[in-house]
Amino acid sequence: MGDEVLEVPKLFSEIDVMIEKKKDDDDGVIQDLEQRILVSDRCHLVFGFHKLIDGYQEGKGYWSNYTTKAARSGIRAGELLHFDTFEKKYRSLLQTLKSQYKEFKDLQEYDADAELKSLREVYVPTLMIIDTVSYLHKAIYVEGKDVLLEGANAVMLDIDFGTYPFVTSSSPCVGGACTGLGIPPTSISEVYGVVRAYCTRVGEGPFPTELKDELGEAIRKRGNEFGTTTGRPRRCGWLDVVAVKYGYECDEIRVGVKYLVNGVEVESVPHSVETLDKVEVVYDIFPDWKTDVSKARTLEDLPENAQKSLNVLLS
Repeated sequence: MGDEVLEVPKLFSEIDVMIEKKKDDDDGVIQDLEQRILVSDRCHLVFGFHKLIDGYQEGKGYWSNYTTKAARSGIRAGELLHFDTFEKKYRSLLQTLKSQYKEFKDLQEYDADAELKSLREVYVPTLMIIDTVSYLHKAIYVEGKDVLLEGANAVMLDIDFGTYPFVTSSSPCVGGACTGLGIPPTSISEVYGVVRAYCTRVGEGPFPTELKDELGEAIRKRGNEFGTTTGRPRRCGWLDVVAVKYGYECDEIRVGVKYLVNGVEVESVPHSVETLDKVEVVYDIFPDWKTDVSKARTLEDLPENAQKSLNVLLS
């Protein structure tokens, strides 16, 4: 786990879920799971008061964490290894935030002692905190290992290249692999982009191919497009090739292939969210294949109509 942000209780909650799901299996997938999940000592920590502030500001729990990170007052995972010093920094950060949100009663009454107790007694003894820069350098250059990196979010949520200001606070583009893990660009030999048959978006922001009708609702239910933590319905729409190149049950599949602004085609995603919110989308339409594709492993395994829609991306 690289140098972005980590909510420690949530990590262990997800580990518990994985163990529960796999406890009857003997394939060894979850054996010593806690010892095999390594966290960068430079990773910034998300505390309960961050989530409180974000709820107050109608965010998700990470916005205020990135704010403290950028303000150089954040607290990193490595500081948990020196808990007395960590506790002083924790209390100082909380006091600073209280002074900024004097009218926010829940923050003023926040139980810091309870959070510190759980961190000291439950999480820190198990959490594997290491210098991931040295760890990866050894794996790549000394041991000659192949390393698979996985990013989160999407290009259109990138802080620099996404639909600003409706973006996340980090860089989910390929460059984030370098800044988040401390590896040089020359170490990255291959990059794979993951694209689904339709698009989704959480929260506000422009969404040119959004389906605001019954079909959009059907895609949402069939794809289980609801927030993992909040359960909030995700907005669903057709695949947007313009956005892809930049960085269910129905009779047809549509793929957005062009943007028109005042009748004139634009070559890429406009930087202005006001302009993007007004674009007219030109679609290519393909017959639905209505076939189970869960066992497909190559392009040739897919139905003919599915291959045709994917070829739009490859052209």
